[in-house]
Amino acid sequence: MDKPSRTNGMEFVVAAGIPVVSAIVSAIVAALLTVSSATFAAGAPAPTDLELPVVHTGLSLTGCNRVMHFSVSELEVADRIDDRPAPAGRRWLVVHLDIENRMPADLMFDLDYREELLVASVARQMFLLVNGRIVSRSAPSLNTIGGEFILPHIGASRSGTVVYPVPKEGIDSLSLRYYHDQFAPVTVRLAGPDALPTGTAGRSATEAPGLQATEPQRNDVLELVVSDLERTSSWQGISAPEGMQWLVVELLGRSRWTLQAHALALDRGAEIDARVQLPKVMEYVKAAGLLQVVVDERHGYPRELALGSLPAEPALLPDAWAGGEAVFPVPIDAGRIELAVHYPLLRGEGIEDGIPETMRFDLFDEAVAARKPPALLVIDDDPTPLTIHRARLIQSFADHQAGEDRALLRLDASMRNTSETGGMMAITERLLPVGPDGEAISLLGAYLRGPLVLDEPFWLPAGGEARAFSLIYDLPANLAEVTLGYGGVSVNASEQLEIEHR
Repeated sequence: MDKPSRTNGMEFVVAAGIPVVSAIVSAIVAALLTVSSATFAAGAPAPTDLELPVVHTGLSLTGCNRVMHFSVSELEVADRIDDRPAPAGRRWLVVHLDIENRMPADLMFDLDYREELLVASVARQMFLLVNGRIVSRSAPSLNTIGGEFILPHIGASRSGTVVYPVPKEGIDSLSLRYYHDQFAPVTVRLAGPDALPTGTAGRSATEAPGLQATEPQRNDVLELVVSDLERTSSWQGISAPEGMQWLVVELLGRSRWTLQAHALALDRGAEIDARVQLPKVMEYVKAAGLLQVVVDERHGYPRELALGSLPAEPALLPDAWAGGEAVFPVPIDAGRIELAVHYPLLRGEGIEDGIPETMRFDLFDEAVAARKPPALLVIDDDPTPLTIHRARLIQSFADHQAGEDRALLRLDASMRNTSETGGMMAITERLLPVGPDGEAISLLGAYLRGPLVLDEPFWLPAGGEARAFSLIYDLPANLAEVTLGYGGVSVNASEQLEIEHR
């Protein structure tokens, strides 16, 4: 079996499912885990009376394919395991799991499969699907079932626990999903039905004023859709920064990546030489920086990871539209807002090497007149030209206040990437403003429109699309002139700045 493979941009993992579920047991489990009083079974404790940890034993929840059998015998819910508390807004779900080798004789005799079964890492290849649309990954350091292991013969099994973070409330359904590189996916339904979204936008333009209708977008390995969104001044009890609001985007996705496998390994009635396309999980690695909201075509904002349910590196399942909420800060006076899904270089079996085209979802367009700032200074660095739009002396910016006989120098600038490959950029290390005697001027910070702190390095997309920022420096108020030193890829320059005085 192929081990999970990591590319320098995306990471891929796969799995194995024919669910065998007891509806009665599922209802009991749902009653234990759901905090919505409407879904509790008769006689079950009210949500406020639910004691932790909650343990439910004697379960018989199973799933299998032609080679592997999964059985869940116990579920436990806890706020803390040992010294490790659950993430904010979450509890730990402890799944007591048994995996058994049931390698059939026809695979060994007809296809020369070995009797011993390699079970790929449960931590990497088994996911918990919550409410049919949120994918939870286990906490490897809390699992006791182990990583990758071998079941040496037919009938051999291994038991242990797998631990997942789950929401404290609002759970309607839970299912384990295991994906293997050679065999069919395995599903073990723990509670409730899996209500799979249809993959269409959740709101119309009339329900969310300014919202542009969105349709699923796809490439060779995945497809995505914006299913819902909201603009709000407060989210999860956290107020947006002054002059900003939160844009909450529910992004759902599905993997389209497949590998070729023996059909007989999935279906006893298949021909010996028949092949099928086996679905794999696609992991959108580096998504913390590559998934951005772009305002007015030049201001790029990464998400606030702690406020959203979409993981930093989402795992896209092949058999469910799932994802989560991504929360972005955007200016209150933003005109056009789009979600830009950038991709790194992809490599992997069955994948054509290359960088997929950026997916763009138009979310809002308030028909505000385009803001195209003038160019005070252009440094034609190839492939990353820099434009200084404005240089002015001010007394305060964000949390910075000029001291006595001091001033703040604000440089409003933008940079483009004219190459065919996007990349991470650290702009402040390229610039060195100096005074007339060559003394360096101290940098106080780099900011996005808002102002919000610009985290470096930041993603600079390919194709020449500008990304704007402001740089704040501290200098003497009576400084007569400032020279901007620049050290880039193809240009080392020294240019005198024309500064506005207030």
